[in-house]
Amino acid sequence: MANFKIKPPQLKIKAKQISNVFFAKEVKNNSGNISFEKIKEGWVDSKMYIVIETENLEKGDTIKVNILQYIESNKTVNLSDQDSQELIITVGNYEGKGGTATQAITPISLGINKKEKKDFPHFILQKERTLYVAISVAALKEGKINKEVCYNLKNYKYNYIDNPNIWYGLDTAFYLNKRKPIIVIDPGHGYIKGNTGTACRIYRHKVKDTEGNPKKDSEGNFIYKDSDIMELPEYVINEYKKWGVSEKEDSKRNERGLVFDVAVKFSEILKSKGYECYLTRTESTIKGTDNQETRAKRIKIANDNQADYFISIHSDGGTFNSFGSHTIYPQTLDENIKHKSKQLAEDIYKYYNIIEKEKDSPKEDIRGLQVLSSSNKTKRKVLVELGFLTNPREAKALFSNIDKIAEQLVKGLIYNIENSYSNDTMD
Repeated sequence: MANFKIKPPQLKIKAKQISNVFFAKEVKNNSGNISFEKIKEGWVDSKMYIVIETENLEKGDTIKVNILQYIESNKTVNLSDQDSQELIITVGNYEGKGGTATQAITPISLGINKKEKKDFPHFILQKERTLYVAISVAALKEGKINKEVCYNLKNYKYNYIDNPNIWYGLDTAFYLNKRKPIIVIDPGHGYIKGNTGTACRIYRHKVKDTEGNPKKDSEGNFIYKDSDIMELPEYVINEYKKWGVSEKEDSKRNERGLVFDVAVKFSEILKSKGYECYLTRTESTIKGTDNQETRAKRIKIANDNQADYFISIHSDGGTFNSFGSHTIYPQTLDENIKHKSKQLAEDIYKYYNIIEKEKDSPKEDIRGLQVLSSSNKTKRKVLVELGFLTNPREAKALFSNIDKIAEQLVKGLIYNIENSYSNDTMD
């Protein structure tokens, strides 16, 4: 009889471990469902999340997270003297809230603002401009460490032989930048009642004949034509008193529509560059009345979102020959707000050339504009007047260059962010 060797079944031991760690932002889809999306950069003082993916851990198991700080000085990176900081979270704590039963998730903020109160863990970093942060994550079960990994917010160029768990490679690099500002764009007016803003004009004018004289019909009467800003002949613009007769508002081209279109494009460009941006209205025309109460609601959007910038966009109304663009900054006893807002009022028009700037721009607010008042807590706030819609030459230029206007305003704003705001946040 042959001898058979019976092999015992191989037992696959399921190791309890942490399989991945990454930084994420909370994302809501159109249905309101939440998910966590991996990010490769974060902002100082801004809320983000640490997402820890586990294998074979049970819901309720404990995860320990240590925040470690490394500072670069003279091309040498050393652990900061500041103590590491620790969080304890549990597996499955965000199940049903965007996470899974095998994930452990915690909101976190890294920053230098010690005074601001947060409703989630806020770790205070050193003020050195070059700072690296590592997160050490350990799974705890009955007091034992099952596995430990380390995730770097910045890819290390140096060898840490004593810690084999450091994750190298560009794919895991994460840089904590100075926080990008929160920007609120306020397209002026919008309501169908109250102060509805200015509008372009429809011009009734004489028609010119082939010899350059006013054209007449067979009975000797002048022939007239109605033209909007896109159709109005140059000869009428140059000599309106000779050729023009009357004008009325153009219902199709007005301030509330122009500034809304500029604001939407302005916001789209900023968001494409990673900025958090809000509009005070999301429709070109709104039912209701423009008054003190509705303007207060626009200000509330800035205050509720703790805006760093508030930019109210308008266009002017006057006579046929009124011309020029300008910006306005608040009149206030707070010299810090006045200085920052005046600087913004100068910078935001640094690249604006659609309409020539008035010589006395920027102007201090002497009218007591509500959107620039002390009820608006934004430190940098300005009102932008793009040009006169009652001047047909300026009106045509504005309506023909909506995208370009937005691009130039964005360029000026980013100049201010890089040269004023960024320096302030590191003071």
